[in-house]
Amino acid sequence: MPGPLGHSPADVVAQLVVDQGWGIEYADDNTDWPVFANGEPDLPDNCVTVYDTTGVDQGRMQVTGERAESDGFQVRVRGKTRKDAFAKVREIAVGFDTDVYGATVNLDGVAYRVHSVKRNGDPLFLGAATPGSKRVLFTLNCVVSLRQVDEIAGDRILQESGAYLILE
Repeated sequence: MPGPLGHSPADVVAQLVVDQGWGIEYADDNTDWPVFANGEPDLPDNCVTVYDTTGVDQGRMQVTGERAESDGFQVRVRGKTRKDAFAKVREIAVGFDTDVYGATVNLDGVAYRVHSVKRNGDPLFLGAATPGSKRVLFTLNCVVSLRQVDEIAGDRILQESGAYLILE
């Protein structure tokens, strides 16, 4: 979706993954399935990382000149075993298909409306994380339609509804 974003799409989607319960915020190297954005530490073994990738330009609105675009991102799942990593990437993929429509994500006092996530295909198995490693990698490439809604106003969020902003 057009318009300025205060955070990268990977940051927003990483928080979405945490909000949906498919991963957790990083606490320490013993945390299982922490979620990172645009950079992955060596530990823990089981983790989810979201990276910004190329989006899709869908053209321009004739009347307003506004661009219609979707931001690209990749989810990378690293796991101790192929079975665990596949289960996690599949959970996220199915969640994007069924649980995301119209979700609101809050980051640093800024709200984002995630209209939809479209997968570009099924999870892709990449093999060992490094030569000789027992850890394995899967990726999932997607595009997201999102818009920065507005600043969070106390316990209420300004949300976009057509051409109007409504205070809930």
